[in-house]
Amino acid sequence: MAVATVWSTWTEASLQAFVRRTARITGWLVYHTAFSMKSDAGFPDLVLVKERIVYAELKRENLWPTEGHLSTGAVPKWVNGQREWLTALADAGAEVYVWWPSDTADIATILTSGPDEEMACVRRIRSYLGADAPEDLAGAAAAPALVGRGR
Repeated sequence: MAVATVWSTWTEASLQAFVRRTARITGWLVYHTAFSMKSDAGFPDLVLVKERIVYAELKRENLWPTEGHLSTGAVPKWVNGQREWLTALADAGAEVYVWWPSDTADIATILTSGPDEEMACVRRIRSYLGADAPEDLAGAAAAPALVGRGR
């Protein structure tokens, strides 16, 4: 219970600071759109690059990415949510995640040695996007197959 309480106090900014610091320490390039007001909606919070590309949507504990919706106004238009971006990136074979504060140990492992199918964040994104379990895993080299919707 105490651990859950600690994670619930982390903001998205706290998680982002942890991920950015961990990524830089382990040699990753990190991109984050600081002011996204004029950017397309829904793009993941972070893009991490080092031998592979990782797209990470960061959320407070137990919160989920936004869904696409029609805008309000005289002429409604479709606004993509974070789910649409994560789905499209995964369908293209990208390594994508929804990371919560409780994933910090797994995040560090993913950035140093790659994902594992038993990690909570890996199971979460595969379930969230409706991916089937891959037959074969080989560490980081299998990451796109692992989180890229079973390819």
